[in-house]
Amino acid sequence: METVDECKKALASLTKRILRCELEDFELDKSSDFSHASSVGVKNTIFAEQLLGIYEALIEFNFMSCGFSIQSSEVVLQLFEAYQTLRTLLKEKCAGGGKGRGRPQLSANKQSHPTSHLSLHCTAKLLDSVYSDLTPSHQQSLSLLRANQQFIYHLVTVSVQKIHQIRDCGSCDGAFGMHRSLIFDKCCVMGKNLFNRFTSDFPLDKQRDRGKSVAVVCLDGFCQLINGVCTRYPEKLVQFLGCSSSHAVASVATVADVQHDLHQHIKKLQKVVVATLSDAEGPFRSRDAAMVVSLMLTMSQRLQQDSMELQQVLGWCQKLCMEQSVDDHSLVKALVKLLFTLTLQLKSGTSVMRKMSGDIHYHLGDVEEDVEVAEQCNYAVVSPTTASPTVMVSLIGHLDRVLDDIDWMVNQMKSRVCPLDLSAAEGVRAPEVQDTLENAVCVRLAGTVLSLHHLSQSAVVCVVTDPLLKVLTHVYISLCAAVKYFLAVYNQHVGELSGQFEKLVKLTATRLQPQVYSLITYIQSTQGPEPIVTKKGKGKKAPAVRGRVLRETKTVPNLIYHIEQYEKFLIQLSTKSKVNLMENFKRSTSRDFRINTAALEQALNGQQDSDDEQLNDAEKENSAMETQHDGSSQEPETKKTNSKRGIARSDQSMVSSSKKAKV
Repeated sequence: METVDECKKALASLTKRILRCELEDFELDKSSDFSHASSVGVKNTIFAEQLLGIYEALIEFNFMSCGFSIQSSEVVLQLFEAYQTLRTLLKEKCAGGGKGRGRPQLSANKQSHPTSHLSLHCTAKLLDSVYSDLTPSHQQSLSLLRANQQFIYHLVTVSVQKIHQIRDCGSCDGAFGMHRSLIFDKCCVMGKNLFNRFTSDFPLDKQRDRGKSVAVVCLDGFCQLINGVCTRYPEKLVQFLGCSSSHAVASVATVADVQHDLHQHIKKLQKVVVATLSDAEGPFRSRDAAMVVSLMLTMSQRLQQDSMELQQVLGWCQKLCMEQSVDDHSLVKALVKLLFTLTLQLKSGTSVMRKMSGDIHYHLGDVEEDVEVAEQCNYAVVSPTTASPTVMVSLIGHLDRVLDDIDWMVNQMKSRVCPLDLSAAEGVRAPEVQDTLENAVCVRLAGTVLSLHHLSQSAVVCVVTDPLLKVLTHVYISLCAAVKYFLAVYNQHVGELSGQFEKLVKLTATRLQPQVYSLITYIQSTQGPEPIVTKKGKGKKAPAVRGRVLRETKTVPNLIYHIEQYEKFLIQLSTKSKVNLMENFKRSTSRDFRINTAALEQALNGQQDSDDEQLNDAEKENSAMETQHDGSSQEPETKKTNSKRGIARSDQSMVSSSKKAKV
């Protein structure tokens, strides 16, 4: 104990001495060199970072050992002011320093928020004291800390920094940073305070630092904390989400209490989303509201199925999507995902899919330009700007998950009809259970078919073409599986066709198959590959266009193949059941993928015309080159002729002069 007392006295003395010192006493001021290109600058930077760590160590010592006195709070704020002054100086110098060999420049994030030396225990206690401590004797000292907004922002930022360390490494710096149970307890403390901070009095928080308010930083920290708990403590996620002010962190709450706390948390998040959408000048933006909706999804998945709390969340989400028009794509995506997930979790039917697909069809228009789509505005979040690709891609993903569930149910029905263990085959098929499963499969497939009925008539863009073709292929695979199941039923002589399945087959024949063929024709006619004309006049396909063409050459034939397989098995089932299931099917378009002679001749003629043009251009170039060659070769011949004429004239003059001499 004497050693501990001596250490406390030494730290108290160091606190008094360091508060009397200025930066000039440490040879650190605005004129100091902090450049990483020189040895002096590197030395000063290292010394400044050590001094920052000393300030934080003394802040922790004075807060943890001196209690909640006014004097300790004043000392903490004085140390923080000195820390803030040095950090601002170091940030400015590092941002404006020259580059060179030596230590690398600090990143922008590290310049503004360097690694803190506060321990996790001190950080959690400070955060809990500032936001949750209601002890009367502590209020006077804590009011000093709460009034300093820079200190609060720094404290929240350090908390988020510790959360990032826990999420990435499973541990953090400082004492007890490797103790898993202690880390989880501190995470619960920080999570409770961060959550309460950004869900209470948030419209009054207008002060921002670099575009972020304290509430937004708390929201980001809580989201990261949820991810960290899911990664490092997945078995304790419900306990973490259930911790609230009504229960101690370490206490064991009942299931009803946890469900109640989760629902209360979700209600607070609902208020945040509504306030964000109604108040454009608040601390949160649409992208922040998208994070809040994602948190609601995480919490809602921990609620019990068929509970009143879960139904309340679904009703709230459905009402918001119907009444609130949202322009931010990230928020629309989060809301639609929450709506689909809750619908699937509650097994509340397929009406949501049908209505939303009808809205998408209305906003995108029909594949046939002369067809006017009837006005449908069931959901306000579906607009001409958000219908494609945001809402449509989310809806296609939801349809894919629904079809996965249907495939699982069909496999379960097959296992009951044709069990692998023949000795246990007797009594495996319970008629009531089997009929219930058959009706459930038929109802879900019918809802999916009606949704795809609207989507396959929509004038889709290139981005959603491939996912739409894939989900259409998936639905025909599921239909084939259902037909094979009834074939097995007739082979085993354990049942017969249900009326629901006959209606489903008729629905696919009248509502889905004609639209699928029209969609394929529309895609091939409007989204075909267009060559990019280069400077030389020769068309080349862009890499993106070539990739899309390759995908379509796989998806379209694959879809046609499964449609034909579906018709093939329906014919077999019609023979077995003595029921004409092909009554409403029209003869399919010829899809034997033979060579189109007319198109081939047209392409060859076009290629021949281009070859003729190139040949004519080449001939013109050759003739021009020959003309130039003739002109250049004609010049020496002319010179030779002129020289010969000159020689002949000189000979004649010599002969005439000799004749004159003789005379």
